[in-house]
Order: sequence, then C-alpha cells, then structure tokens
Amino acid sequence: MLEIINKFKKLSKFNLFLIFLSPSLVLVCILVFSVLPPREQETEYNKTFESLQNRFDGQIKILSEKIEELETELQLLRYEISIKQIERSDEDIINMVKNTIDAKTGKPYSNTIQTTIEEGAKKNTQYKWSIDYKPEHGIYMASFVDTVEERGKFWEVDLNNKTVRSITDNWILKLKYGITPLRDDKLFTLSSIDEEEVYTNEYNGYRYSYYSSYTNEGIVYKISGYIKNNTGKSITSGKLGANLVVVYSDQKVIEEKDYEVNFSKPSTSDPWFPNRTREFTITTKPYDIIYKDYNPVRAVCFLTLEAEDLLGFEYSGAFVQRDVKRLFEKL
Repeated sequence: MLEIINKFKKLSKFNLFLIFLSPSLVLVCILVFSVLPPREQETEYNKTFESLQNRFDGQIKILSEKIEELETELQLLRYEISIKQIERSDEDIINMVKNTIDAKTGKPYSNTIQTTIEEGAKKNTQYKWSIDYKPEHGIYMASFVDTVEERGKFWEVDLNNKTVRSITDNWILKLKYGITPLRDDKLFTLSSIDEEEVYTNEYNGYRYSYYSSYTNEGIVYKISGYIKNNTGKSITSGKLGANLVVVYSDQKVIEEKDYEVNFSKPSTSDPWFPNRTREFTITTKPYDIIYKDYNPVRAVCFLTLEAEDLLGFEYSGAFVQRDVKRLFEKL
C-alpha cells in the first residue's frame, strides 16, 4: 500500500515538473527565435514546437498509463483487503458458533459439529461452512451442511450483541429464515390422500379430566393415504413418521410427533418395489385440549421416512409438507 502511495507522489512531482517546464521552454525558444531571420524563425519555431508537442504528448501518454496501472493496483489491493476482512469476519462467526453452549446438551456446539464430521466420514459425507448476511434482519446465518444436499445445522449470529441462537432447534427461527426439513428430491411422494383432519379426543364429553393423561385426551392430527416409491430401488427396510408443528404466537409453538402409525413396513420377504404405492395412516400425539379456543397463525405437518435397500441405498428425512392451518378452523 505504501509503495503504491509513493508511486503516486513521484508521479505528482513529475507532473508538476512538466507544468513548470513548459513555460520555461517556451520562453527559451522565443529568445532563440528572436535572433533568427523571420522566415527561418517561422520554420524553426514550427519544428521546435512540433517536437515539443510530440514529447509532451508522449510524456502525457506515459503518465496516463502509469496512473491507470496504479489505479488498477489500488483496486486489486482494496479487493484483497475486503476479502481478508470477510474471511476474518467469517472466521469470527464460526468460532462464536463453536464456542457457544448448546442448551440441549450443555456442551459447546463444537462437540456436536465434531460428532457430525466423524459420523459423516463413515459414509464418505463431507461438510462445509457457509456464512450468509441477512440485511433484512441485520444478522448473519451460519450453516454447517453436507456438500451434496446441503442439509445440516443452522445458527443465527448477531455480531453486535455477540449472541448465537440455534435455528435448527427453533421453529420460529426456521419459519423466519425459510429453513425446512423437507427434501426436494421427490424420491417418495404422497400419491393420494383418503382422509386428513384435526379433531379432539375428549373424555366423557368433558374438556378437562383427572384421567386425561391416561385417555390421550387432546388435539390430534390424522392423515391416511398412499405413498409412492420413486427411487427405482426395491426398499427392504422402512419406517414412517410425522412431525406436527403448530404456531400460536412467537412465544408458543407446539411440536408433536406421530403417536400411532399404520404402515406395512417393507422387508426382504416383502420388498417395496419401484413405482409401487403403500397404504398408511398416521395419528399424532394429542396435546392440551385447551388450545381449542385459539387459532394458530401457522400449522404444518411433515411426513418423514427412513428407508434402505440391500445394496446400500439410504434415505432419511421429510418427503411431504402439509399446510394444515385450515383444519384447525373446524375444531
């Protein structure tokens, strides 16, 4: 940087030299030409000034080229500095995430990250960090995801307040940043729905009961239909599930998993062949019936599946997302 500044200083001095040199040379030429005959004066005057003009034009061209070179060097230097600042900022953000204590485990996130790397190595899965600035929220989003499907863990990082919050474990933040567990590969699809509803299990018609914890009283989501295998593989092992997320406010989010699942699990003796469908019914675990008096601002249910074949194919994740908010209006 100092070298480039010094070059500019030298060029500035050279430019000033040319500025003061020009009138001096003109004065000398006038004195010389004054002792010559008129015709010779005119001829020599034209030759001299033509020569001076060519010299000045050449010097100005050289000066302009030097200035352009230095401006290019300055732009490159600014770019390198900005890149280093970004890299330093990214490194600071990653270190903040690693050193933050996971409320679920009581240990730094670096432990979870290291475990993920070790588990991934067994399946030849590689991971990468990604830092994205969210100007609409004034924060950064740090992502630690696999290099193929880019699925993994996400955090909200506020550098000004030095805070880190897990997006992966917070449905409000997931909805805020558009993070979804839904896979976009269409390897399994919901080919048809026979029934889908939200209803209440009540004990003897009363909303509250001493026996409610034993009678599964509460609000329930139920769906039944057919799932299609689009993998092109014969699935010999599989487990179906569901995850219901109901958002009543920023402070109240209810998440319930499947409670009853009726699904013919594939096996080596009963494989799930490609392009075939299998029937299913899922009912989620009931939650407190008092929420019947409130309308959720959002409600979604993810259908999840774990599947394998005999040749090493593995699938795990949500393959369907159902927007079920409308179903709560019937309660």
